[in-house]
Amino acid sequence: MLTTIDLSGSWNVQLDAGKSGLRLPFGDTMRLPGTTSHARKGPRNEAVEAGHLTDEYKFEGWAWFSREVEVPEAAADCSVFLYLERTRMTTVWIDGREAGARDSLGTPHLYELTGLLGPGRHTLTIRVDNTDYPTKGGHLTSPDTQTNWNGITGRIELRFAAATHLLGVQVYPSVADRSFVVRADWAGFGARRLAVSASGFNGHKHAAAERMYDLDVGGGIGDRDGNGGENVSSTFSASVRYGLGEDARLWSDAEPHLYRFDVRLLGASGETLDAREIVAGLREFKADGDKFAINGARTFLRGKHDGLIFPLTGFAPTSVDEWLRILGIAKSYGINHYRFHTCCPPEAAFEAADQLGIFMEPELPFWGTVTEEGDANHDRTQQDYLIREGFAMLDAYGNHPSFVMMSLGNELWGEQVPAGRDPGSLQSA
Repeated sequence: MLTTIDLSGSWNVQLDAGKSGLRLPFGDTMRLPGTTSHARKGPRNEAVEAGHLTDEYKFEGWAWFSREVEVPEAAADCSVFLYLERTRMTTVWIDGREAGARDSLGTPHLYELTGLLGPGRHTLTIRVDNTDYPTKGGHLTSPDTQTNWNGITGRIELRFAAATHLLGVQVYPSVADRSFVVRADWAGFGARRLAVSASGFNGHKHAAAERMYDLDVGGGIGDRDGNGGENVSSTFSASVRYGLGEDARLWSDAEPHLYRFDVRLLGASGETLDAREIVAGLREFKADGDKFAINGARTFLRGKHDGLIFPLTGFAPTSVDEWLRILGIAKSYGINHYRFHTCCPPEAAFEAADQLGIFMEPELPFWGTVTEEGDANHDRTQQDYLIREGFAMLDAYGNHPSFVMMSLGNELWGEQVPAGRDPGSLQSA
């Protein structure tokens, strides 16, 4: 079955600083992934900044990107998704019909386009807005660090899945009994069993046998239609405990042993409906009095502050090899901890940190006062956004063993807010 279509390459582009709307025809092109500044689009910035980076082709406003996409007949019965790995606030249109909007600054934008993008030729248009963020943005949008760029970086692709498909897989380690709780969420009917196996790598070859788990399909979120049929938009969830055995290897900054999980959703006849590969590590990171401990042993954080500063491009890289190079240099000097100031790095950074053994601490893009209802200058919209963004970060990157801490922002003062839902990572308030 068709799984992805890579959308990297030449796109039509139109800069709309005044937000007046798209004007056809397009008069220029640029390559995505990339940013308008790095592609040298728009008027040259003649200002010379002394207090922060000077963006040679600074642009703030709406950037319109469009291209033709060809969906083959093989995708006729598939669910279709558009994946944008890293961007600003986006709105998507298919053949002139709006398909939704996303506003996460630190996690991928995923659009379901099922019903809008069938077989044939279509026009895909994406509007990227780097103004009027629901939060101040911190170093994710600051001119001091990676600049307030506009564009799309990392992977840009269409993803195809069967009508019954996995929405996500989360794994939660338990060092005490050498096991993981594996949570699978899926959409559609017909799933009957979950198959889980794990094999070790990154310094060890320990493996655990595949195990089958029967699924209780009566607990879906959704309803059947009035005629007794099935509502295919219904979603389901199941959590199972998967033991690795007494010989399981632990992940730490000294010995970053990893496991590759193969999680398969099976139908009534044992056929694979969908599958996910998850990389995880068996570790426990927690506070031990006034110290930190990894797997029961006290550790010392030899940390580095990082604001995603890449002045040669103005944006963070999204390749694992580049992050292995960057973090590897820090590791060679004894660094075992990165604190990302009011920002969250791309997934490639977590993958590299998993392999090298570096404790990662991303932060929400916020710097200021946390208030409650009734307080002066309370901004409910901003705080709701930050809570959503925090959960999105946990969903997107929480499986990585290197993701051990998370902060709600920088130099916070005011009231405390809920710290999050991941029992495997520490949160600061």
